[in-house]
Amino acid sequence: MQIKHNMNDTSPDHYALLGIQPYQIMKANFSPAEYSGFLQGCILKRLLRFRRKDGVLDLRKMRVELDELIRFETECDGG
Repeated sequence: MQIKHNMNDTSPDHYALLGIQPYQIMKANFSPAEYSGFLQGCILKRLLRFRRKDGVLDLRKMRVELDELIRFETECDGG
């Protein structure tokens, strides 16, 4: 199985019909604190449920969200 490394790679195909990913809308319209909080919530949700829902797939998605949070926080902190 190929490991996905960005938010677009882990989204279901039905999001492709929108032409924009929901996280892109949130990043563009949320305050930095709101977007960071959204990502933190997603990470926590996946960590707490992975054994009961999607297993390793949830962990892979969580890693992508964590990478996005690290990138975002690094940009906000100036590098």
